[in-house]
Amino acid sequence: MPTLQDWLQDVANVWPVVWANRVTLIPILVGIVVFEWVILSFWYSGRLARKEAEIRLQDRQLADYWDNLNVSSPAEAKARIEASPE
Repeated sequence: MPTLQDWLQDVANVWPVVWANRVTLIPILVGIVVFEWVILSFWYSGRLARKEAEIRLQDRQLADYWDNLNVSSPAEAKARIEASPE
């Protein structure tokens, strides 16, 4: 099995040939970057949508909680919490 040093030596030996063919190298590298960007964009958009939905749900729950707990004193708040069916 080749070692990392062997692999790096092979890359160094081949690099002049690769660099001489920049016309092919550059579009391939751009294509790889665009492909990765599309995949990651798709993956993260789903994750972000789920997180945004969770945040909206928590905001609604918090607003409902504060609406139900709209009181003028701590004693009244305690009475409402104890009287709530939850």
